Amino acid sequence: MVSVFEKIASKKITVNVLYEDDLCLAFEEINPWAKVHFQVIPKNRDGLNCIDQAEDRHAALLGHMMVTVAKVAKQQGLQDGFRTIINNGEHGC
Repeated sequence: MVSVFEKIASKKITVNVLYEDDLCLAFEEINPWAKVHFQVIPKNRDGLNCIDQAEDRHAALLGHMMVTVAKVAKQQGLQDGFRTIINNGEHGC
């Protein structure tokens, strides 16, 4: 089964892209809970479906995604601070 995030990463679902590179994609949240609300997803999850499945081989990707969060937050004008949330699993929201 293909997840909604895989559909977004493969451009089968259109979103407002804020940032994109070879490893990840940042886009505006479709149903925002805050004035500025965006998500950063990997383009190739490599088995990383939830953060509790992270392995040493995912360290560079996860670090890159966190740097991307900071970069996009700055681009969105969040110089005074922001909150980063990582949901995990069905009940992680």
